[in-house]
Amino acid sequence: MDIVLFEDALAHVIKIVRVMTTPFGHALCVGLGGSGRKSLSILGAFIVNMSVMTITVTKKYKIDPDWMEDL
Repeated sequence: MDIVLFEDALAHVIKIVRVMTTPFGHALCVGLGGSGRKSLSILGAFIVNMSVMTITVTKKYKIDPDWMEDL
């Protein structure tokens, strides 16, 4: 992955890594599209040797059982 890191991005990666290494740690990354949430999360997961799983939520009236399993 080609990524350009600057000081603020490194600070966010440090926070993401800290949350990932905390037992039962969880975070919600919020921001505008194209701001690098996914890239920084993937980089943080790589640093702590974790795998990445993406859950896609769609606007359905019924709860998809596969989505519940993934969660």
